[in-house]
Amino acid sequence: MNKFNSKETTLALKGVLSKIQQNYAKEYKNLGLHIKNKDGSFKSLKEMLEDIN
Repeated sequence: MNKFNSKETTLALKGVLSKIQQNYAKEYKNLGLHIKNKDGSFKSLKEMLEDIN
């Protein structure tokens, strides 16, 4: 099983998210990159990455 360094993984995910935002700025708003929380609310991938740091 692969083990990931969470800080490196977070930085990599932020890089990917940044590229998505740069390349698809208009469409990004409509991509629906949101995760459903246990309480039923939704959180964007960007917010989740910010919470990790």
